[in-house]
Amino acid sequence: MGSGKTTIGTVLAEKLDYDFVDTDHLIENDQKKSIEKIFKTQGESRFRDMEKQVLRSLDSSKKQIVATGGGMPCFRANLKWMKKNGLCIFLKMSVDNLQYNLCHGLNTRPKIAGLDPFAVRQKIIEDLKKRNHYYLQADIVIRNENDIDQTVQRIIKRL
Repeated sequence: MGSGKTTIGTVLAEKLDYDFVDTDHLIENDQKKSIEKIFKTQGESRFRDMEKQVLRSLDSSKKQIVATGGGMPCFRANLKWMKKNGLCIFLKMSVDNLQYNLCHGLNTRPKIAGLDPFAVRQKIIEDLKKRNHYYLQADIVIRNENDIDQTVQRIIKRL
């Protein structure tokens, strides 16, 4: 959450002449609701089911960059499926930069909506503690510190 998956993914797809897919956008379009609304009305477990369904509906034979929600690799055996059907990239960021990015979009992130900056920082640390085990299994780990072009170039060199 907040690491630049959509931003970096869009630029990377353009440079590689691939399609770009954001699974959160696919879910929102399918449900005709924001992710925040889905969390509030249907709960996280149902949202994780939707993520799994959307992920497995993607055509892995297409040349595409897929941005997922930050929790997707951590639930429903999604990481195993992702690694089997594509190349996984983890955009690693410092807690400071994640906090900066997230504090500019609090109203659109259901897991941090309404939190003050200190609480956002604590949530980031908590999530990374739980999720880094999954994230570090990515095929490529790239440091992203908010320099889009540099990050994209480093990814392209590693492909």
